[in-house]
Amino acid sequence: MALDATVGGVSANSFLTNAEADALAADHPYGSAWAGYTNQDALLIGATKILVRQCFLGTASSETQRLPFPRTGLLSRNGFALDSASIPVEIKEAQFELALMLGESDISRGSDAAAEGITKLKAGPVELTFADPITQDPVPSNVKQLLVPSWLCPTATAKT
Repeated sequence: MALDATVGGVSANSFLTNAEADALAADHPYGSAWAGYTNQDALLIGATKILVRQCFLGTASSETQRLPFPRTGLLSRNGFALDSASIPVEIKEAQFELALMLGESDISRGSDAAAEGITKLKAGPVELTFADPITQDPVPSNVKQLLVPSWLCPTATAKT
């Protein structure tokens, strides 16, 4: 599938263009790996698929746009209204971070421990504790920290 980063586009599958991803790589501490990936489009599209599973407040700017951004009714980290005709830099940075992580491993599957709901493992004497109920957020916490907290639904859980 071809990368489509048309802002508000009906077929958009990425918030970032290739040029924007390259620019973010230049400023990222681990961005040198980006140039070596031959599947950059797939990584960006995959990162978008993970990121859009989050529940965002506000409203899409257009009923025909495929992705949740651009968006109305949200404020920037500094409290100003977001431009309803563009993609916030925080979304682009989060997408790039996810794409880098996907380039290293398939984070979309989550960790085995998280998938099994293991919350505690003690070595001696052996102890194992499971979460109840088992929930797993597809967006790693370091990526979620790049987003503005007030953009996320109060439960901050992923859509299924």
